[in-house]
Amino acid sequence: MSACATRERAWRLLMDRFLADCARLNELYLSMLPKRRQMARNAGFSTFRSYMAGL
Repeated sequence: MSACATRERAWRLLMDRFLADCARLNELYLSMLPKRRQMARNAGFSTFRSYMAGL
């Protein structure tokens, strides 16, 4: 198997796994949003992005 074919196979396996877990990952991400916003507010930032950038 060529290096290109190996990379493509790895990418396809990764994407298949990601798509299989997509609904659960989406639930997890959505549950994190309020916590991220609260962390930013607690630290005196208006957004989580600003908090992470230290702006």
